[in-house]
Amino acid sequence: MTVDLAEKILRLAAEHSGRRPEQVDRADIFGAGKLAGDDADEFLDAFIQTYGVDFTGFRDYLHYDGNEPPGWFRTSWGVGTDGKRLAIVPISLTDLVRAAKSGKWQMEYPAHRLVDRGRIYFWIFPLVVLCFVLLIAPWRASH
Repeated sequence: MTVDLAEKILRLAAEHSGRRPEQVDRADIFGAGKLAGDDADEFLDAFIQTYGVDFTGFRDYLHYDGNEPPGWFRTSWGVGTDGKRLAIVPISLTDLVRAAKSGKWQMEYPAHRLVDRGRIYFWIFPLVVLCFVLLIAPWRASH
């Protein structure tokens, strides 16, 4: 029995998302499939290696949250020409099959600019903790 290309890609996505293939949303592999952070990066690396796809022009920040752990502090996103943050663009199984067959990522992106706040967000949490310790510790010691 042969497994078609779509099913192979679906299995690869399931392997990296920790789900069974039937649980992966074919219309939104990353978002609905909860594939983000290092898991998403590792899936794409495996996909590229397995199918020899050229991902030049791929904009990961428009498709999933690359942070670990995902969802804590989104540090990069696209902003459209109107100045509004762009919604996440779903990647379907069809998009991945098309890329595997052609050997090249084929998606047109809207005009946008990248906003990258990674360095700012990662300093906020330690600063909040430091302020908390400096303010609460003396207060607790006096009471």
